[in-house]
Formats: sequence, C-alpha cells, structure tokens
Amino acid sequence: MLGSFGSGARPNSEGLVPVIYRVDLKQPETYFAAQRFRMRDGDVVYVSDSGLVGLQRFVNIIASSILPVATVRNIAR
Repeated sequence: MLGSFGSGARPNSEGLVPVIYRVDLKQPETYFAAQRFRMRDGDVVYVSDSGLVGLQRFVNIIASSILPVATVRNIAR
C-alpha cells in the first residue's frame, strides 16, 4: 500500500508541504514505486521492524539461556 499522509500540513519557508509516504515492501508494485522516489538533502527515511521481530527477540533470549544448560547436561552424561 502506497499512501500519502500530508493533509492539513502548512507549507514551509520554501513553499513546500511535508508529505509522509507509507510503503509496504512486501508488495512488489510498491517496492518498484519506492525505487523511483527522489531523495533530497534533509529528507528523513524511517524503517520500522516487522511485527514478528519482538517475538523473535524473545525466543532468542529464552534459547540463549536454555541452550547452555542443555549443553552442560549433555556433556555431563
């Protein structure tokens, strides 16, 4: 989904209106559309994590605390 969220914004000193684009890179058409955006000095790009990143971090924390204990138990046998 390619969307623009800039309604109600006021022009800056150069007469430009700030615009925010939301791009879902899981969809091929938006990926190719995003490649055509021109970046200028002062532009900001924000890239967020996917929803599963939090779960993956939690599982990694649990695994990093369980695996050493399991390894020691297997060596001790």
